[in-house]
Amino acid sequence: MFLRLFKSNRPAVVILLPLIVILAWLPGFSDTSFVTFPFDSFPAPLYKPLIDFCTSHIVVSKIISLFLLFMMSILMVRLNIRYFFIPERTYMPAFIYLMITSGVIMLQRCTPVLFASLILLLVFYRIFESYKYQGIAYHYFDTALMVSFSGLIYFNSLFFIIFIWLGLIILRTPKWREWVFSIIGFILPFLFLMAYYYFFDKDLGELSLTFRTSIIARSKMISDTSGLVVFLVVLALIFLVSSFFMLNKYDTKKIHARKFFLYFFWVFALSVMLYFIVPSFGVDLILIIAIPVTFLISHYFVFARLNFFTRFIFSLLILSVFWVVYQSVVLLLIK
Repeated sequence: MFLRLFKSNRPAVVILLPLIVILAWLPGFSDTSFVTFPFDSFPAPLYKPLIDFCTSHIVVSKIISLFLLFMMSILMVRLNIRYFFIPERTYMPAFIYLMITSGVIMLQRCTPVLFASLILLLVFYRIFESYKYQGIAYHYFDTALMVSFSGLIYFNSLFFIIFIWLGLIILRTPKWREWVFSIIGFILPFLFLMAYYYFFDKDLGELSLTFRTSIIARSKMISDTSGLVVFLVVLALIFLVSSFFMLNKYDTKKIHARKFFLYFFWVFALSVMLYFIVPSFGVDLILIIAIPVTFLISHYFVFARLNFFTRFIFSLLILSVFWVVYQSVVLLLIK
């Protein structure tokens, strides 16, 4: 029933989806503890003024986080409607994204990663707009500027410049000016930041040290929480099924859809590589990886046959999310 409903664009989804997500977040509102990440200990310049609020007003922080996630889920639906790489008007991307992000309890608060993922989603809008654009695409100046600005909120966002260059490789024919514009856009915010530090006599050395320490500090690893591991195993299973389904359907897709899905594949692959290469990337990277994974899984659930297996793994995804958030209550009742 749920699968058929979320495959559609019925108005009932708009009512049911927030109720399911709020139910998944409900236990978190009674828990005022939080996990400290490197971005908390070594905050970027624009996150530093917000850190006290985000870590001391936990309930308000959770509400803001939930609101931003809903906003992102709507933007993901709009992204597909605009570029139609999943050729169906469906709320499935919103549902899948909210399920994935709700399964990570330690990120159910206002974090710089959340702001960075929102900016990155807007970057994808702009990059996709550059496909088949005639002449010099200044989109890559804009997107590099956005990624660089995001780095002032969350230092690790600076690594996402590779997603800009990935767009140039996959979606554009080679034009050296577009590469140069992307580099200029990336550098520009930091030139303004350096000028600000110089004119107001602030310590650039301290900023540089904070940046280096933030990058090499080891983050909270995925293996540290058993409930999360169960959820991720289920998610990995669905991801593999969705990947094989996509391979079978890939040649039947329109050229623009193939390009966009290929782009998302490399965003996913490079994000996983960053997790293993950069010590400060931890479970927080799930908010970024969830974007390409959402569209792949959504494609599967929208076009796969409505049989027992499809319904089973869809239900398994929902149950695994609720197991993560309610496992302590369930174990207490069993005892």
